[in-house]
Order: sequence, then C-alpha cells, then structure tokens
Amino acid sequence: MHNNKSLYLNIVKGFAIFIMIWSHVLLYSLPSNISYFDLTIGKIIGSFNMPILMLISGYLFYFSFSKRDLKELVGHRCKPLICSIVFYGTFHYFVTNGVVSVFNGDWVNLFSGEWARVLLFHFWFLSAVLISSIIVAIICKKIKRLWMQIILLILSSVIVFAMPGRDNCLFVYPFYVIGFYYGKYKEQIKKLNNLKYLSLLFFPAMMFFFQSKHFIYTTGIIADSSILGIIKINMFRWAIGFVGSLFVLTIIEVFYRLITTKNLEKNKKSILASSLNELGANSLQYYTVSVTIVSFWFNHLYKILVNAIPSISTFMTNNILLHNFVFTLIVTILFCVILYFVIKFINNTFLCQIFFGKSPQKKLFGK
Repeated sequence: MHNNKSLYLNIVKGFAIFIMIWSHVLLYSLPSNISYFDLTIGKIIGSFNMPILMLISGYLFYFSFSKRDLKELVGHRCKPLICSIVFYGTFHYFVTNGVVSVFNGDWVNLFSGEWARVLLFHFWFLSAVLISSIIVAIICKKIKRLWMQIILLILSSVIVFAMPGRDNCLFVYPFYVIGFYYGKYKEQIKKLNNLKYLSLLFFPAMMFFFQSKHFIYTTGIIADSSILGIIKINMFRWAIGFVGSLFVLTIIEVFYRLITTKNLEKNKKSILASSLNELGANSLQYYTVSVTIVSFWFNHLYKILVNAIPSISTFMTNNILLHNFVFTLIVTILFCVILYFVIKFINNTFLCQIFFGKSPQKKLFGK
C-alpha cells in the first residue's frame, strides 16, 4: 500500500515536472512575433503548474514534520535545497554565464554580482520551498493552537515577500501551506474528497477568464493600479491554481487506478507510469538540471539556429499547432531522456552529495 501511494505521488510530481520542462521548451522556441502568455496551452500550463508542485511539496513536508523535532526537521529539509541553490547554482552559473563571458573575453563579468542574481532568481522555486518549509516548521512546531498558526502564517507572508523573486514566492506560498494542512487533516476531511470532481467542471470554465495579466510572471503581485484590481487578479490566480491542481490530481488519480488495476497486479508498470515515476522520484534533480540544459542552453542554441536559418521561424509561425503539440513535445521527451542520463550519472557519483545533498547510489546505471 505504501509503495502504491509513493508511486501515485511520484506520478503527480513527474507529470508536473514534465509539464514544466515542456512549458520552457515552448517558451524558448516560439517565433518572436508570438507570445507564450497569449497561447491557450501556455495559459493552461501556467494556471496550475507551479501551484501543484507547491501543494505536493507542502503535503509531503507534513510527513517529515510529524516524525522529526524542529532542529532535525529544518536540517533535513534545508540541506538538499541549499545544496541545489548554492552549489549546483554556482556550477550552473559557470557553465552558462561563465562560458559566455569567457567566449566573449569578458573575464571581469565572470566574477561579478551576476553570480548571486543567478542563484537567487534562476532557482526561485527552490528558494520558495525553502523559506516556506522553515516558516511552517517553526510556527507549527512552536505554536499548538490552529487559529494562531493560521494568523502567524498569514503574517509571515511579509517575510516571503521580502525574498528575492518575491512575487513568485508569495504566489506559491499559500499552496505550500494548504498542502501541509491537507496532509495533517486528511482523515478529518475525508468526507469532502468527492468535491474534487467539481474541478472537472469549474477548471475548464475558469480558463475562459484566464488572461495574460493573470500570469504571475507578467504583472507580479502588485498586478494593477488599484487595490481592488490587485485583489481580484490575485484571488483569481490563487483560485484557478487550486482548482487547476485539483483537476490535474483527479485526472491522474483515474489514470493511476487504471495502471494499478491492469499492471501492478501483474507486478509491472506501464512505460508512461514508469517514466513519470522516474521524473517524480528525482523531481529536485530534474527541476534543477533542466534550468541549465533547457532554460539556458536550449534557449541560446535555438536562437543561434533560428538566426542562421530564418526559415525555421517562418515555418513555425505558419504551423503553430505543429510547433506547440508535435515539435515541442518531441523535444521535451528528448530532453527528458538526456536529463535521465545526466541525473543518473550525478546520482551515482560524489556530485550527488554536493549538488543535491543526497548520498550517491551504489551502481552506475544499475538496475
């Protein structure tokens, strides 16, 4: 039963990581005259992708929270996140910005303050998970009354908003808290579980009202000139992020039941489930390394390719559906395969301890 539960959660995380990589491939390969934030597929992905990852992070954090004291909990949570932000982030900086600086002969810029900016902003989601974990751990360990916890968690939004990448961090912070409390009170609210099926109706309906201004990346938290406008935009963002996450979780649950019935009884898993399980089980690694391989190198190399062969951009513009749902999906799958071998190598060497704060596995590419 425990293994089945872990498989389900890994499939959810794996799907969210795959969608995140796909969204970056979409973003960086679009013709210059087309905005990602105006695409229907971009709006759908943007509505739930980061919220669902944060919900799952908060949910899983509760189980660590329930087994450890505060000191052990913070250390256990912080180590992999800090290693990823600081040590992998530094490696990322030197193999991206550093290589470009050296190539351009700009040795001074190689050691500039850009290094700190890359660590703080390129890995903003990890920073958001880190600060959310620390806040929730301290408040919920030290304060026993639920109503006081809620008040302090709301007031702690000020701390989150002071973080680098503050708009993004504050946007995802409530989802972490919701995920945490769902883990804590799951049994008590079990009777409400069937309400999640309403998301199958509400999420598609809400998507009709989702506009480019609702992306946290386009307008930030201070999304309007009026206080009422700011409240309306952010309430809608949080609402559709939550409902969209429930929608995805419900769809995946149906898929999970199918593979459980048809495959797990025969002691095997489908290729799709196995692939998503791999992505989910190593979600930190896939998220982190994809920043280098997809968000930087694919972005830069694709621009060079398009500049050398302008007809590529013209073809993609004239065949935007082919670009969005065939070309980018194939490229995303290819990148997932590349990431698999890169991460498999890292996981089996001392680099795993340095970059992700985890002990390396014993066998290189072993079963």
